[in-house]
Amino acid sequence: MRWFVRSCCNQSTEQVEALLRPELVPGFPGEFIFLRHGQTDWNRSGKVMGQRDIALNAEGLRQAGEAARSLHGFGVSRILVSPLKRCQETAEIIAQELKLPFQTIAELQERDWGVFEGGPPEARLSAYDAPPNGETTRAFSQRLALGLSQLEPLERSLVISHSGVYRALIGKGREQKIGYAKPVVIKIMQQNKPML
Repeated sequence: MRWFVRSCCNQSTEQVEALLRPELVPGFPGEFIFLRHGQTDWNRSGKVMGQRDIALNAEGLRQAGEAARSLHGFGVSRILVSPLKRCQETAEIIAQELKLPFQTIAELQERDWGVFEGGPPEARLSAYDAPPNGETTRAFSQRLALGLSQLEPLERSLVISHSGVYRALIGKGREQKIGYAKPVVIKIMQQNKPML
């Protein structure tokens, strides 16, 4: 069986429709909200962060606060978060606003880019599937599947993670962008059902 994902959110973010990678969310016929962390100084300067533990900058903190206020209408009942500082800081602001605890899921952290971390994004193109001293595309996908198995169909979960996780989830690879701290509702539907 194949599943599709459609993501949609507020007016400032594009709609995306793509084939969901079924191995990442097996048997999960529902929806959840995905949110990338707020901006960091490394984001602003264009460095590959990977698993480097970089904090939010002032703009990232502002973005997280804005996201927290915008999430009131989403009916979030559970928050799952990457352990990296930029996601933890984003989650703290959102959890306080929504008066919810959050759960740290190690498998939701960004891909390990090995020797490419700290460098420009174009450097990793030479070894995208297997970066030296890093995580292969396959290992990354397997880890994410384990983290996303924590989703519960009867709960409205918010997943706070990274752009690489989002791209892996929707199967768009390098070309798909996601804004900082912009909620994206990901709806998973069977192939033979119409997209809403």
